[in-house]
Amino acid sequence: RTNEGRKLIGISDDLPPHLQDYLTKERRIDLGRARSFLRCVRYEVRGRTYEVIGFPNASGGYELRGAGLFKGTLAPKDITPIFPDGRQPVCLFEGFMDFLSFLSMKEKVGSHCLVMNSVANVGRCIRYLRERHITVLRAFLDNDDAGKRTLSAFIDAGFQVEDMSVHYRGCKDLNEFYVSRIYRLREQREQAQITTKPSHPIKLKRR
Repeated sequence: RTNEGRKLIGISDDLPPHLQDYLTKERRIDLGRARSFLRCVRYEVRGRTYEVIGFPNASGGYELRGAGLFKGTLAPKDITPIFPDGRQPVCLFEGFMDFLSFLSMKEKVGSHCLVMNSVANVGRCIRYLRERHITVLRAFLDNDDAGKRTLSAFIDAGFQVEDMSVHYRGCKDLNEFYVSRIYRLREQREQAQITTKPSHPIKLKRR
C-alpha cells in the first residue's frame, strides 16, 4: 500500500521508546490512558524506514505524528468519534494531541468526544452530529484564526457551542496549556520545598 510517496510496512499496537518519550516528556501525555488510542505506523520513503505515531480515524486512515516536526496522514482522511455512547455535550477537538491532553487531565471522561483531525473536516463533523441529533458542543479549538472560523461554522450551523478556548487564552492550544500547567505546578512544588526547608538547624536552649 502506498500513500503520498510512503510505502506502508506495518501497523502495530506497540510504540517504540522514542515515540513514548516524545509523548510523555514533550507532550506530557499519560500513556496509561492514551495507549489504547494510538498505533505505531511504519513506512518507507526512498529506501528509508520511519516509525511514527498513528491515530486511527473512522474510515481506516491514520493521522501521523513523528517525534519531531513531522505531521501527515495515511489516507483516507476522516474524523475520529470516541466514546460515541457518552453523554452530551460532545467534546470537540481540532487534533488528537489535544484530545490526549484532555484525557490526561481528567480523572474520568464520560462525554462523547469528536476529533476533527483537520479544520477542513467541519462539514463531515456537522453531518456526523446531525445524524445523531446532537445539538450541544464543548469546543476545545486552537486559539488562532482557523479555530475562530471553525467555532463560527458550528454556531452558524445551529449548534449550541461552549467555547473552551477562553480557559487557555495565551496558549496556542489545549496541549500547550496542559504542558505549561504541568511545569508551573512543578515549579510551585519545588519553590514550596525551598521555602519550607529551614536554612539553619533549630537549636533548643538548655535550661
